[in-house]
Amino acid sequence: VVIDYDTDGVDDADLSDINGLVYRDGDRVAVNPKTSWIEDLDAIPMPARHLCDVEHYFAVNLPQSGRAGRKGLSRSLTVISSRGCPRNCIFCGTVHLWGRRYRTRSPENFVAELESLKRAYNLQEFQLQDDNFTFNRKRVTAILDLLIEKKLDLQWCTPQGADVMTLDRELIAKMKRSGCREITLAIETGSESVNRDIIGKPIKLDHVRDVVGWLKEFKILAQGFFIIGLPGETKATIENTLQFADSLDLDRAQVFIATPLPGTKLYDLAAGKGYLVPGFDFDNISSNGSGCLQTEEFTPKYLEELQFRFARKTLFKSLRKHPFAYGWQYMMNAIQSPRMILNLVQKHG
Repeated sequence: VVIDYDTDGVDDADLSDINGLVYRDGDRVAVNPKTSWIEDLDAIPMPARHLCDVEHYFAVNLPQSGRAGRKGLSRSLTVISSRGCPRNCIFCGTVHLWGRRYRTRSPENFVAELESLKRAYNLQEFQLQDDNFTFNRKRVTAILDLLIEKKLDLQWCTPQGADVMTLDRELIAKMKRSGCREITLAIETGSESVNRDIIGKPIKLDHVRDVVGWLKEFKILAQGFFIIGLPGETKATIENTLQFADSLDLDRAQVFIATPLPGTKLYDLAAGKGYLVPGFDFDNISSNGSGCLQTEEFTPKYLEELQFRFARKTLFKSLRKHPFAYGWQYMMNAIQSPRMILNLVQKHG
C-alpha cells in the first residue's frame, strides 16, 4: 500500500532514511528496505484519534463482529496490543507488515489506552486487531486481571481470530469476567493433517470442540473461520472441513477460499505449480466468492459453489440462534456492500 503525503518542502533524502517507508518520488514508488523492528511498543505514542472524526465512525457503525456496542449501540473502536505472530501459516501475509517476532505492549500501557478511550469517547466496546492476542498466556492474563480490577465495564471481541490452541476453560472464564462477548476461532480446516502438513498450524480437532463447548458454557459468542482450496487438498478434505464446521455448535461460521496474497508461501507454491487461474491479478483477488486457484483436485467454480451453499446454510442457522445480534449486521453489510450482494446473485442465481 502506498500512501500519498504532501511532501513539498521535505528533503527526499530524509524520506529515504526512514526504515521500511514506502512513498512516491515523482512517478516512482520508492520502497525503503525494512531492516529493523520497533522492540519497545510502549515507547510509541497513543494513536492520535483526536485528529479523526471519531463520532463519524460511531455514526457509520460498520459492523465487523456481530454487533458493535452494548444493546446494539455503536461506540466501538479497534485497538491493538501486540505486533507480529510466531506462527507460520502458508496463507498469511501480515508477517510482511508486522514481522514474525512477537512484540507486545505491557498490560499497563494497553489498559491505559482503554481507560483514555473510555474517558474521551464514552467507549463501550473495543475490538482487538492483534494477529495473536492470546499467544503469551501470562501477559493476556495480566491484561484480563487489570480489566476486571479497574471495572472499566467494556465489552470486547476478537474479529481477527484467536489462536484456538492457546485457549482453555480457565482462560475463557476470565475472558468472560473481563467483558468478552465474542471470540472468533481461527480453526482453518476439519483435517488435522491439512492444518499440520499444508497450513503449518497444528490444531487438535478434539480441543476445538472443547473450546467451543467452554465458550457456550460461559455464554460467549463463538465464531469459526475456515479455509478451503489449498494446494494439496482433496475434495474429501474440503468436504471434511465443511462437515466439521457444520457439526460445531458455533454461533456463526465463515468459510473463505484460499487466496494467494503477495509474498505468502501460498502464492509461491501456487505460482510454482501452475495453479494460478489464467489472468490472475493481485488487484482482483477476494477470498469471499472468487477462487484464484485450480489444481488437479478442484476448480474455482467448485470452491465457489461450496462456499456459497455453506454461507447460505449458516446464515439461516445464525439468524435462528441470534436474530437481533446478527440480523442487524447482515442487513448493514447488504446496505453498505450492495455490489457484493449483486455479484453473488449474478454468479449463483
